[in-house]
Amino acid sequence: MSGLSRYVIASIYILAILTGCSDLKEQDNSEVALVGEKAILTAQLIARLSDRSNGLNAANLTEQQKLYVLNGMIEREVQIAAARLAGYETELTIVAAVENLLINKLRSEQLDKLLADIAISQADVENYFQQNLQKYTTPAMTRLAIIRLSLSSQANSDKQAEVKARAEQAYALALKLPYSVHGFGSLAAKYSDHQATRYAGGDLGWIQNDNSNKQIDDAVLAAMTNLNETDKMAPLVKGADGYYLVKLLDSRALKQQSLEQVGSNIQRILEREKRKSVEADWLLSLRKNIEPVEVNQAVLAGIQIPANLQSQPAQSLPPKLPNK
Repeated sequence: MSGLSRYVIASIYILAILTGCSDLKEQDNSEVALVGEKAILTAQLIARLSDRSNGLNAANLTEQQKLYVLNGMIEREVQIAAARLAGYETELTIVAAVENLLINKLRSEQLDKLLADIAISQADVENYFQQNLQKYTTPAMTRLAIIRLSLSSQANSDKQAEVKARAEQAYALALKLPYSVHGFGSLAAKYSDHQATRYAGGDLGWIQNDNSNKQIDDAVLAAMTNLNETDKMAPLVKGADGYYLVKLLDSRALKQQSLEQVGSNIQRILEREKRKSVEADWLLSLRKNIEPVEVNQAVLAGIQIPANLQSQPAQSLPPKLPNK
């Protein structure tokens, strides 16, 4: 028998059933149609009729209206059956889509409820703030300009005198520089052998006032603490590796943000951390219920990525793996 003939016979059969059913609610478990091995129950048709009635009184629908809706349900089941016969339900993309729906349902029914119960108290926020004060504190900083004239600790007295005289000469010239000159201006290029700053007027950039910068001579850091006025120079500094001219360019006082300023941000941080923790615990509980969950380390270690996969266009690749 052809598919069309079977469809016509089924329609006649369905119409006969609908004509004889004055009260569908009494037959919710009866089969109103059969598509292959899939039965369509009266309850399913009633639900679909209710959805499709568009405000009409579902009890007053005609047999033709009922049959129209039922035929739509049959057509859907026919297409599903045809897709299965074609083997589509085993295609990886289809399987993955169905699995994703299952995962989304699981997470919405279980994990989302756990996440909704997360509460961060004001005490939690305050404790985090106190434990991470450094994170919300900008240390006091100073910006210096320097000229360095290097002097080896093995230099003889004549060389020491020569370098000191040259440093004093540079110092005297620096005292006469106008305020409009940035740092030591061209004097840095002429006298300084500090390569990182000599062509920037000696500008050393911002450094913290806690003497933690090991790249700067301790004598320079000590001189810095006595400078409290912009564009003023310290007396000529004798450091471990030579003579220094040191000028204050700018300074910033220590600045600490208040709890009121950062409280909402801390709240989000704690909520994010708590959500990660709750999700990790939930996933662990799932693993305990699905056993065994094992990794074959030998197989994992021997996996090689085929060259044709390595050369995929960047836009088709999933997110990169973490570094660790």
